Amino acid sequence: MNLFKIPISLISELHRLCAQFWWGGDPKNKKMHWCTWENLCVHKADRGMGFRDLRLFNRALLAKQAWRIHSSPTSLVSRVLQGLYFHKSSFLEAKVNSSSSFVWRSIVWGRGLYMHGSRRKIGSGEDTFIYHDGWLPRDGVFKISSPQVLGKFDKVNSLITASGSWDSNLIRASFHPDEADAILSLPLPRRKIPDSFLWHYDKSGHYTVRSGYWLATKRKCVPSSSTSSHTSWWKRFWHLRISPKIRIFLWKAYHNWITSLVNLARHGVPT
Repeated sequence: MNLFKIPISLISELHRLCAQFWWGGDPKNKKMHWCTWENLCVHKADRGMGFRDLRLFNRALLAKQAWRIHSSPTSLVSRVLQGLYFHKSSFLEAKVNSSSSFVWRSIVWGRGLYMHGSRRKIGSGEDTFIYHDGWLPRDGVFKISSPQVLGKFDKVNSLITASGSWDSNLIRASFHPDEADAILSLPLPRRKIPDSFLWHYDKSGHYTVRSGYWLATKRKCVPSSSTSSHTSWWKRFWHLRISPKIRIFLWKAYHNWITSLVNLARHGVPT
């Protein structure tokens, strides 16, 4: 799964088998599936079961490969792929063509997730465009959204003084207050180093499959209706010191997914 994009048909069949095992039954004795697999894959804190969506997990694994290629351009695999697919451009700009291998197509698919969660790490600021590149330390949108008042092709180093600190007066005059605060919160290195990339959703700045899968599920799912109080309640619920069978039964009862005469009749099952 960390080298190839698994076909949707195979993913669907695996999900079907997992759901059949969860709800019970076999090909000769099928049982009612009270909810979709997508509902079971919702995080436990959001009233789901936290099962793994294999398609999103597959993409998170491939994003790991994209991160390795991008962060280690001198590695053997990076140099081989560069010679084949992006010798005239950067890895992030490389395209897929009709002659591309299945491995490369899979990596490019995973690269999409990696690009959604990576942003520029400011060093000297000489390699990062203020308005074109994503470099703000905030979830979701890394690019500047304030109206353009500086030059279109100005770079971040124009916001840094000769002493190596942020020009707070220029920044507060050029950007919205929230974006100005975000910029001023960014640490600057003591010595002049090139700008680089980091993974925003991990404190280390390095990509992890866990944080990549979290981002993939967040981008796929609609915003949760659960409030913070509901989320904390469900977290406590799943840590109750009771039998797992009882916890699962209470979870089904909460969603009204119990095999009762009323529910069977509601689903058109003769009793």
